[in-house]
Formats: sequence, structure tokens, C-alpha cells
Amino acid sequence: MTLTMIAAVVTVSVSAMTSTPRITGVAPQVITASPNAQVLMVGGEGLIRGLSLAVMSPSGSTQVYSNIEVASQEGASFRLPVQFPVPGAYLLTITNTDGGTSQPFRLDVRGPGPMVGVANKTAPVISTLTPSKAGKQTQPQTFNVEGQQFVQGLTVTLNDPTGGETIVSGNAINNVSSNSFTFTVILTVEGEYTVSVTNPGGSTSNSVSLSVRGLD
Repeated sequence: MTLTMIAAVVTVSVSAMTSTPRITGVAPQVITASPNAQVLMVGGEGLIRGLSLAVMSPSGSTQVYSNIEVASQEGASFRLPVQFPVPGAYLLTITNTDGGTSQPFRLDVRGPGPMVGVANKTAPVISTLTPSKAGKQTQPQTFNVEGQQFVQGLTVTLNDPTGGETIVSGNAINNVSSNSFTFTVILTVEGEYTVSVTNPGGSTSNSVSLSVRGLD
């Protein structure tokens, strides 16, 4: 009797998942336009050593800073000198060495002038936004903001991933003190938002990140 043995060869293809870096904040919280480079600290999640940072200016030109060393062992932050030659809204984007790219993070740069020093003293500062992650839904959600120099009558600006802008004001903002307040907003767009605060006098805070995900 002859036995025939058949050997099956199974090939398993494993594809590596691309990272999803995220910018959560920057320091200093107040930046004034200058032709000289300024040291910027960028905090985030999912950062990989050797990443690059693209900085898009208000005019649309982009400067790329490559092969950046992540400062902390947890991959949570890095610092580098960056030029902000003109005032306006800059967009920061991280690209990891595996090709993973973050959502743009908006950074507002102030113009120089004789009142800059005074304005900086009264500008609101956001230190924390809670929660910093939320689900996309058609019902209002409440967030708590902690920081400094908040003034009654302030507004909250949210910029969504599509470029849309939502301004929260009036009865949607509650419990305002100099160090904290709460606001309520409906979030229907999935992705990374930036959140900033503007006091009644026009002074605007730093921006912080809010991640909105679809509901399972």
C-alpha cells in the first residue's frame, strides 16, 4: 500500500499598522511674531523618534523640520527652534518615520506692538480641557476648562478637522471664574479639534486639542 502525503504551505502576510500621532499642546502658550527662531515645546501622543514637523504659515508656505528627537522616553514631547515671522494662524503637523501623520494643530501667533507686553498679562491661558476625548453625537456635551485669567463674557472657539469653526457663547458657558469654567457644545464631526478661549477684550488663549471619535 502506498501512502501519499501532501504538505500544505501556508503563507501569512502581516502588515504593520501605521502609527497615529497626535499633538495635544504647545509651549510657550503666548508666541509673538519674530524673524528670530523661538524654542517651541510640542506635546503629544504616539510620537516616534526621528519624526518630522511641518509648520504651515498663514500665507500657506510650509517649513519642514526633520529627524526630530523625541525628548521623553514615553514619546510625549519634543522641543526645537521654530520661526514665526508673521502673525496669524499656523498649522502644525507631525509625520512619524512609519508614515503616520497627525491632524493639523492650530497655533495662533500674535503680532508685535507696543501693547504686546500688557496684552500678554491679561490673555487667558488654558492648562487643561476635560474630557480631552469625546464621542461624536447630536446631543450637547459638557466640558470643563481650567487655566488662568478667564473673564465673564468669554467665548470658546472650536475648529474642526474640516476647517469649520464653532463659537460657543452666552448660556452655553457656565460657572466662570478666573481659573475655570464649563461649556456645552454639540460635536457632529469626527477627528481632531482645536479649542481656544477669547476674553471680552479680544485677548485669545493658547489652543488645546480635543479628539472626537465616532460611537461604536
